[in-house]
Amino acid sequence: LDWRWLPVAAGVGALGYATLLATTRFPAPATREEGATSAWRSARANLRLVLSSRRAIAWLAFLLLHDLYEAPLLLRTIWLSEEVGLGQAQIGLYRALEMAVSLGALLWLDRWLIRATPRRVLLVAVAALLVLYPSWVLVPGIWPRVALAVPLNFFSALIWPVARAQSLTSVSGRPGTVTAVRSLFALAPLAFGVSLLAEATSLTTAMLAVPLAALALMALLTWAMPRVVRAESEA
Repeated sequence: LDWRWLPVAAGVGALGYATLLATTRFPAPATREEGATSAWRSARANLRLVLSSRRAIAWLAFLLLHDLYEAPLLLRTIWLSEEVGLGQAQIGLYRALEMAVSLGALLWLDRWLIRATPRRVLLVAVAALLVLYPSWVLVPGIWPRVALAVPLNFFSALIWPVARAQSLTSVSGRPGTVTAVRSLFALAPLAFGVSLLAEATSLTTAMLAVPLAALALMALLTWAMPRVVRAESEA
């Protein structure tokens, strides 16, 4: 299909979503004056509670590092084309492989969490990525990189849902406030910074250095998480 059909389909989907919102009944709002005052007071109290929680701050920092890890991956298709030499059709097949592996990883994650703690899952996944990711970037040739993409994307897919779930339960009864704070990360120009680094050095350097630094910090933070929780309990 011509690429113009993609934004057309997105627009049709947005109209369908808007129709659902328009036909959905929501609870009646409180009195305008009292509702606004109480909502603002409640929001400030919830925000203070989240920002005073060491556990919440630790998991929010972990998610920010995960965003940093994924920031260079926005340039992945460009890198695969310019540095690796994949054609457009090959990149499409490669991306399809990544998505299939990620979906399989999420199915396996449910089973793994039955017998393993979230911290153990994160430690294993991050440790594996510290080895697999630089190998994937530096290995010569196309087929070795495709082979490494399978375990690489498997372990990459495990991190976000586990860390996100842990952040939502970090402060009892305040997942909405944690999500609100988490949404502010979108203001950080991570992808822009990575692009500047790639322009100043090289695309391969940016693709390698930034994720490795983020993974190393994620490993340290996950390893120290029990101390953070214990220190908060004693405080």
